[in-house]
Amino acid sequence: MILGVASVIVPMSSASAAAPPSARPAPHLTPAPHAVPEPPAFGEGIWEVGSDGGVFSYGNATYYGSAAGTHLAKPVSGIAARSDGLGYWLVAGDGGLFNYGGAVFYGNLVGVDLAKPIVGIADTPDGGGYWMVGADGGVFAFGDAVFYGSASGVDLAAPIVGIAATPDGHGYWLVGADGGIFNYGDAGFYGSLAGDDLDAPISGMSPTSDGAGYWLVGQDGGIFNFGDARYDGSTGSSGVAGVMGIGSSPDDGGYWMAESNGTTYQLGDAAYLGSPYGATLGGPIVGVASHIQRLVTTLTADVNGDGRADLISEYQDSVIVRLSTGSGFGPPQVWSSTPFDGSVANLAADVNGDGKADLIGLNGSSTWVMLSTGSSFGPPTEWTSTTFDGSVTNLAGDVNGDGKADLIGLNGSSTWVMLSTGSSFGAPTEWSGITFDGNVTNVEGDVNGDGKADVVGQNTTSIWTLISNGSGFNSPAQWG
Repeated sequence: MILGVASVIVPMSSASAAAPPSARPAPHLTPAPHAVPEPPAFGEGIWEVGSDGGVFSYGNATYYGSAAGTHLAKPVSGIAARSDGLGYWLVAGDGGLFNYGGAVFYGNLVGVDLAKPIVGIADTPDGGGYWMVGADGGVFAFGDAVFYGSASGVDLAAPIVGIAATPDGHGYWLVGADGGIFNYGDAGFYGSLAGDDLDAPISGMSPTSDGAGYWLVGQDGGIFNFGDARYDGSTGSSGVAGVMGIGSSPDDGGYWMAESNGTTYQLGDAAYLGSPYGATLGGPIVGVASHIQRLVTTLTADVNGDGRADLISEYQDSVIVRLSTGSGFGPPQVWSSTPFDGSVANLAADVNGDGKADLIGLNGSSTWVMLSTGSSFGPPTEWTSTTFDGSVTNLAGDVNGDGKADLIGLNGSSTWVMLSTGSSFGAPTEWSGITFDGNVTNVEGDVNGDGKADVVGQNTTSIWTLISNGSGFNSPAQWG
């Protein structure tokens, strides 16, 4: 975000009528264009930037470099971080642009005769572009950032001090030192401080994660919340001076504020992650950006076909793999920069029979796959638009022994299968109409070594199996 300046297994003798599981909404599967080698760790993180271009990273915010020590024509005035945390941009007063990590350079304003200095930067959600804003309200768009309007030529009561983009990138807000708000594109107007008697000038803003509100922060740490932005306290009237930016926590339940001397304040559920206070600063802190890398799920499967299971971490907008060496896991690698999160279940199994595990996302009303190439995951492909959602659990395993993993949905009173063809999943078929539901866990695996995956249900005092015969599951048998 840019922060401007159970039941027990009970074998039954007869099958009961059942239907395939019910539908759920489709997931977000929108490609993002860029990837870099080193992803951030899971958790909250913040970056702070000084006017000399020095960058300080805390929590899961990865340090990718800085402009400290670089001869700057004008001081740095802002920072914007990619939404996936895989890089950031710094902007200087002359429109100079410094990019680090996976943040791509799309242009700058060096050499352009600017009416006023550049005071802020905001990036598009996919990291494919950015906007710069001048103190006069002039807006400059680069890459896939669309120009929606500006306050250039408007008789401003106070200079513009920051810019923030909407979550979908189809609009942005400008904020003035007097708390005036200028909204463009799909950015909603939820209120402003224009005309109010402020104790200190406004220095930055941050929108909520759904774009239906925003916070403004004053140089004294005063917080002003509008729309669905929640008030979680401030440092106003406590003698603080020089707060230059605000960053919100991932659930909008708190925020960080950065003071020019390096002091960082956290309010609400924003955790203390660190601060450059006490460090030798090359220039005052002028901006802050926050980041959360939300972990969707962690899986283990052999994604490169070397016979060793690897560690797969699905984040909200990337998939990170650590390959097994047989004695440890290698460094994190970005195998996909595409959001992939099934609303029902996320699984890993070799669905096309090439010896490499693929990713499977079940939405209930559709099932998507990302095939492994051995060094990355391909784009999401819909393998079925048929409803499939086991109410107990969903598993993936080769139940018919053809070398391709199939989908298994346990409903408790019945068990359903969708067989893989190697390029899609077939229609749901009931493989058992007998109640089967381990009250501890349910897993799949070839327990009898015949090349076909079976289902195992563990209870607190017993273990039961559904053995596959290649076209259905046999009656439950107690194995322990």
